Amino acid sequence: MFWDRDRFLLALSTRSLKLSGKPQSHSGLLYKSYADFYNIDMLSIGLAKSQSIQVVPSVEFDLVAQIFEPAMEIKGQVVIVHGYYDHAGLYGNIVKRLLANGLRVVAFDLPGHGLSSGARASIDAFEQYQPALKSILALCDSELPLYLLGQSTGAAILADLLSSEESATVLSPLNLKHVFMLAPLMKPQSWHMAEFAHSILQGRKEYWPRSFKDNSHDQAFLDFVQNKDPLQHDGLSVDWVGALRNWIPKMSERATVSGLINGAQLSLIQGNDDTTVDWTFNLPFYQTLFPLVKVSVVDGAGHHLVGESAEYRQKVFSIIESSI
Repeated sequence: MFWDRDRFLLALSTRSLKLSGKPQSHSGLLYKSYADFYNIDMLSIGLAKSQSIQVVPSVEFDLVAQIFEPAMEIKGQVVIVHGYYDHAGLYGNIVKRLLANGLRVVAFDLPGHGLSSGARASIDAFEQYQPALKSILALCDSELPLYLLGQSTGAAILADLLSSEESATVLSPLNLKHVFMLAPLMKPQSWHMAEFAHSILQGRKEYWPRSFKDNSHDQAFLDFVQNKDPLQHDGLSVDWVGALRNWIPKMSERATVSGLINGAQLSLIQGNDDTTVDWTFNLPFYQTLFPLVKVSVVDGAGHHLVGESAEYRQKVFSIIESSI
């Protein structure tokens, strides 16, 4: 593997990088090596006419974002917000489908994840995700139709924005059309046990050992995440769990959202073989918070809908495509 995180970030610290079919500089080769490793070189397979990566300064963090411009006529743009432990490199399958539909894709690493700055897989407060998201939304073209897509924690971050008092201020300058929440986080499975463990460990340990779950039916994806991905973290952050504990009651007090800005639509896609989040609690919670949400339950699908096996992934992506 030619690239590594430190070398790549050093190269990104001075300028943005683009993929190219021509001979490249050392920095360009680092990006090419990274893109090949995660199978997200969309330029070489003809789905993108350009692909770039850059550091986006935010309030507290330096975020790393990638922009994929479709090879075909552009019809809109999508911002992808990934889940806990994830990063943009793992979302190649959905990026391919979106590009094939003529959509510009903006994918970024959340604070503490992937190539972005911050304590690994950690956050002090879920509220810190909002300025990060706003910094990424600033990369969007205000004229193009905008779609937001979040997986798990990413979906929770979108729900936080949509139900907040700042929602109109943040989103009204943009041409928002549809928001897709995939297996949204509210309460994880066995949440009471996590709360108990947090009460014991807070202030004593930074992490407890991560338990890798079979959150997808794609065994190659699971093996890659657990054994081959250098951007994974092997610990569950005690601070992150604490931040979630503080965030849940705040979300529970939010007023019902009767409609989204500019009449935008909201879809929630959930697998009923999800053993990561407590979806039987979360689903009615989000239906109450967003009464107009369109819910699709994918029979047999696990938690990581973006990283699912082809059978389930096709069903999820078809639901998304029907609304773009």
